[in-house]
Amino acid sequence: VGENAAGQGLIVRYNSNGTNESIFNQGNTNSEVYYAVTLDHNGRIIAVGNTPNPKHGLIACYKADGTLDTTFNAGSINGGLGYINLEGDTNSYAYYSVAIDSQNRIIVVGTTDLTDGLIVRYNSNGTLDTSFNQSGINGGPGYINLEGPTNSWSFNAVSCDSNNKIVIVGSTNGASPYDLVMRLNQDGTFDTTFNGTGYNTTEDSIDCWEYYAVKIDNNGRLFVTGRSGTNPPTNPPALGHGILARYLPNGLLDTESNWNAQNFREIAKINNTPIGMMSS
Repeated sequence: VGENAAGQGLIVRYNSNGTNESIFNQGNTNSEVYYAVTLDHNGRIIAVGNTPNPKHGLIACYKADGTLDTTFNAGSINGGLGYINLEGDTNSYAYYSVAIDSQNRIIVVGTTDLTDGLIVRYNSNGTLDTSFNQSGINGGPGYINLEGPTNSWSFNAVSCDSNNKIVIVGSTNGASPYDLVMRLNQDGTFDTTFNGTGYNTTEDSIDCWEYYAVKIDNNGRLFVTGRSGTNPPTNPPALGHGILARYLPNGLLDTESNWNAQNFREIAKINNTPIGMMSS
């Protein structure tokens, strides 16, 4: 996923041998760029990103043949058949990551136009799942616009564990931004079995500036990647080294002897871009 030369969202599918099978260039969603893609349990393609000016979070649902699934967002609320261009209540600016839980619900994360972290959960038909954050704390039913206690700036990646708990990584805001990893219960409340609060910031341990990806292994441990830098960060960022960290299921950095005595590994930078994800 990404964008084409005309500034439209682009989805490309390849055969297992690396040859191009098909290209989906769906300008009718008013997409500017797609940042992430996944498959739901019905084999549909769920892509997330943002629209051009004004920038709004975008979710599009495609059939396996690349055509928009018009049963998704059939009411055309905040969008059209097959896609959601959702500024609306969530005040979204962009969606950077998407995950599907065991009930085929769609979880997207990103940032608002007020630079707060944003989490939204949809039913498989594209309607807001109002059982998520039903109390409306730090947002409204179906979504969380979470500045609140985490002081979040952006949520960059999301994953669901085997219990449908939601793991999110990104960064905080303020004069000295630093990394953020958090875990929510299915209903959108903080999972306080994770670091006692539901979230962890490890700037003091790692001097990490931001996390970009997360993967959960079969033991419930979290592998996260990002980049280090000075605090407060400089522009362009100083150091800019890739960071790979592992957290235990309780939200603490993993100090097992078979990992790393410093709880993290700083990896040589490649054009200031973090190294890719470790697979479980």
